[in-house]
Formats: sequence, C-alpha cells, structure tokens
Amino acid sequence: MSISVLSISMARYTAGSRATLLKVTSFLKRVVGFIVQSVMLDRSRAAVNTTFWLLFFASLLFSPSGTMASPLQQDLGKFIWFSDLHVDPFYGTSLAYGGDQCRQDGDMHQYGNFGCDAPWHLIQETLTQAKATLPDPDFVLVTGDFSRHDNSKTPSPYKTLHDTMENVSLLLHATFPTSQKLHSPSVEAHIEVAAVSLGNNDVIPDYFLNTTSPNNTMLNLVADAFKSLLTPEEESTVRHGGYLARNISSHILLLSLNTVIYSVYHTPPVFDEEDPLQQFAWLEEQLIMARASKMMVYITGHIPPTLGSYAHRQAWHDYRLDTYHSILSRYSDVISAQLFGHLHSDEFRVPSTGSGVPLLISSSVTPVYRNNPSFRIVTYDRRSGTIIDTSTMFLSIRQPEKGWALLYTFRSTYDVPNLTTKSLKAIVSRMEQLPSLLGTFLLYLRQNVTQGPCNATCRASWICLFSASKSSEYQNCIHSRTSSGISPNIAAAIACASIVAAILAVFLVYFIRKHRQRSTRAYLLIPDEDPNSNPELR
Repeated sequence: MSISVLSISMARYTAGSRATLLKVTSFLKRVVGFIVQSVMLDRSRAAVNTTFWLLFFASLLFSPSGTMASPLQQDLGKFIWFSDLHVDPFYGTSLAYGGDQCRQDGDMHQYGNFGCDAPWHLIQETLTQAKATLPDPDFVLVTGDFSRHDNSKTPSPYKTLHDTMENVSLLLHATFPTSQKLHSPSVEAHIEVAAVSLGNNDVIPDYFLNTTSPNNTMLNLVADAFKSLLTPEEESTVRHGGYLARNISSHILLLSLNTVIYSVYHTPPVFDEEDPLQQFAWLEEQLIMARASKMMVYITGHIPPTLGSYAHRQAWHDYRLDTYHSILSRYSDVISAQLFGHLHSDEFRVPSTGSGVPLLISSSVTPVYRNNPSFRIVTYDRRSGTIIDTSTMFLSIRQPEKGWALLYTFRSTYDVPNLTTKSLKAIVSRMEQLPSLLGTFLLYLRQNVTQGPCNATCRASWICLFSASKSSEYQNCIHSRTSSGISPNIAAAIACASIVAAILAVFLVYFIRKHRQRSTRAYLLIPDEDPNSNPELR
C-alpha cells in the first residue's frame, strides 16, 4: 500500500523527466524491498522502518520547493517580451550603422541584414506578429535599447534619439492599447505595455549618464519620449533616476532598474557614490512594500548582472554587484525572477552568489550580431510569479519569405516544469553530461544560427558562465576544472554513489546480524543440533 501511494504521488509530480522518475521509482522499490527482507523476522519493526524510509526519500524527492501546483490551482497568464530593438532610422542610407550591406537600398533587405541595426519596417512587422501570436497579453515588457548603436554619430543626435524612442512608444501604445481585464479577482485596469527599461544606447553618448545633476537632461528626454506609456508617478521616477515600478496585478509587482549607472563602461565614473540616483534605496523600499502586501516581484533591466557570453567580460562593477546581491538575498522570498536583455542572445544564469534568483536574458529584435530577429511569449503564474514557459518566435533573415515561426519552447526542449532556479540548475547539470543538450542551447542562442562546434574547453566555459556573475567567480571555476581534471557534477555523483553504497552496506550488516540471530534461536529450539556448527556458540 505504501509503495502504491508513493507511485501515485510520483505520477502527480511534474518536476523532472519521466525517465528520471521511472529510475527513481525503481530504485526506491529495490531499497524498500531490501529493507523489508532484512527485517522480515520482526514485522512491527519492518513496518516502522519501511514507513520511515518511504517518507524520508519522498521528502527529498517531493519537497515543496520542487513541486508545482496542479493546473486547477494555477492561474496562468502570458506576456510578450521584446528586447534590444535598436531602431536605425538611417538604415539603407550612407548614415546607417554597420557595414556596406547596411547602406544599400533598404528595399532589398526590408527586414534588415546581419551586421545591421533594425529598419523601421522590421519593428512594425515584429509588433504586428506579436499581436497576432498573442492578441490579448497581460502586459508587454521591453528591456531596453530602443535606439541604434552610435547615435552620437547621427545628425542632430538628441533629436534623433528622442524621435526614435517616441515613435517606438507610440507604436507600442497603438498596438497594445489600454484595456480593462479581470484576469484574476480584484485586478485593476492596466496599460498592457507595462514597463520599459533604459538601455546603454538610449543615452548619448553610449553609457553616459550624469548622476549628480539635480535636473538630468538625458532622463528628462527619455521621460518625454515614453510619456504615452507612463503613469504620472512612473514619469516622476524616470525623470529622477531612470527607474519605475508597475503593478502588473494585485499579486505581481514589476520593478524596472536603470542599469546604465552600474555598468563597468558607465561615464562619468561615480566610484565615490554609494547609491547613485538612490536606486538601491528605492529598490529596497519597493521590496519591503511588496513583502508587506504579499506580492511577488519581477526585477527587470537592460544590462544583466553577469558576464557576457561573447568576451566573458563582467557587466557590472564588483561593488554594485555586491550591493545588488545583498538586496536579492534579503528579499529572495518575494522575487520571482530577473528579466534582462543587452546580450542579444537567448541565455540564462543561475548565480552561485546572492539568493540564486533565476536570471533570464532575452534575445534581440535587431539582427546586428548575426542573430535572427525574435521575441518571446512568456507563460507565468499570475499569483506566484513563477515563469512556467517561454516560446520564442523568430524570423530568418536569410529566408524572410517564410515568415515568422516558432523556434522552440523552453519546457519541451529542456524537459523541465518551469524556469525556476531548481529547473535551471538541473539543465546545467544535464548539459555537462550531455554535450548534445548544450549544442541545442547553442543553436537557439542566436535563434537558429549555427555557432560551430563546441569542444571540451568551450563546454567548460559555458558551464562556468552559467553560474558566474563576476570575472573572479568565472576564473575560479575554470581553474578548479582545469586543476582537478574532474567536473563538480561528476565529483558530486561519485559522492552520492558512495553514500548510497554506505547505506546499503549498513543494511547488509544488519541483515547478516539478523540472520545470525535467527540461527541462534533455531539452535535453542532444536536441542539435538551440533553446537560446534555455530561459531558463536563455541
């Protein structure tokens, strides 16, 4: 009966692959069978021991942190996620950003070209396709870099920047207008375009933002450009610091950070400022209120608090990362996910420091870094904020006549129930054992653009990158793998195997002793047995 109940529980449990569950079930049955056989002479004790070990293993495998609510308990919603649009109003002219292929007649490549920032036609088609794919999203998220690279090299750069961002904001507002929905009880009307984040190319020059001026011209320009998307309170915080808070629902709060000021490339430097633009204080204040209101939080921004995957350069200053991770650790109970862009590739991180809150990084609309244009449809739990799945839509730059298509869905590709820290760690562990799974990740990295072979050094680099937020962490991981000659996952597997072997050895000793006790009782009941046949009675 106990084994039947356990099997039913495992059937309901969705964390992990079916193959893994079958293996675990088989292993548990063998362990339970061994326990029952070893104590079969003492039935009451056997029942107690069997129940104990069943509960013990079940608690490990089916702990609350690994379970998911049943579909009846979940309230699932969907939102659209764009990042790194990089609109170039000069595409197809002599002023275009990129190589000669970007300066040719724009009609030849109306969706853009590899190495070029996005033409306006691509932005229009991307939003049109997103609306057709998900006509009624809960909200729309854009994680920064609306404008082209090297804006400072255009005629009238400030006007070009303002007009570009304003045109995008108006297009977003027209495509996803204000609407009233009741996706869950007591949800107020909201603007579908929920939040925008300031990118390093949304300022002039790139990465420049004065944090000491009481009346910041650049932030005022940004607030004016996005006015159609902002509430009065949001406009106020954008003018002050380039950040904003938006209640997605009565259960979810979205906090959009200004990450330009934390970048290692930020100018002018502000090493002596403990909290530039008071953003960390604002972030902690928002998290305190979220906890008091029993809300869950998405932290969004442009530049992710990690290393880039191209040159493995650290994106944020060490001391900014330390402060940020300290805040995440203190409020990890209310933070569901971190959503960022900037890398122009489809990635994720599971930082080893801080709270371990999952960090998801979106690919880009612009094809400038030899990636196909893309956007995401994100499925999430409206109450817990858990990211359940993502579906990536892409357009082939080489074959645009085929139109937009589904590239992949996260859950089915990686065989996980969601995009929580536990699931992402499991994926990284499997990638280490299965190079083909890492190969799948690399194929989708730039939206179906082949990245070439990945040898052992390449694989080790990625495994270390997944868990690093600082260059020192990455280098230490690489060094440990190079010096030890064995991966941490393999070492952990060996350690687990040793523990299992030790447990089985204990059971074996117990079984032998019980067998000997049985022999002793048999001797006492049969007087004519030869005492010399039992060594313990000599």
